[in-house]
Amino acid sequence: MRLNSRRARLVDPDTFYLLGMTVVGYTLSIVKKNAEADQSKIGVQLGRICIAKNVPVQTVASYFGMTRSGVYYWFAGEREPRKVSVKEIQDFIKNLAE
Repeated sequence: MRLNSRRARLVDPDTFYLLGMTVVGYTLSIVKKNAEADQSKIGVQLGRICIAKNVPVQTVASYFGMTRSGVYYWFAGEREPRKVSVKEIQDFIKNLAE
């Protein structure tokens, strides 16, 4: 999916509307990278739901024993999880989706 500026509207420096969602705490850059990344990657899927549910990156990083920058790489599809099992991430996603 390719984003363009007509789909995103800045409300204030920390909040904007994107694809019908109010996004707080994520930069437009990371949201765009996540939307344009390969959605078959588990880290990108995790990013998609965390952005939609406004789950802070620090929460995800703490839960998985990662750094925030490592989690951002997952969200952008630039890295694949190594330390964390796919099953753990799937369970985390499932809990967020409920």
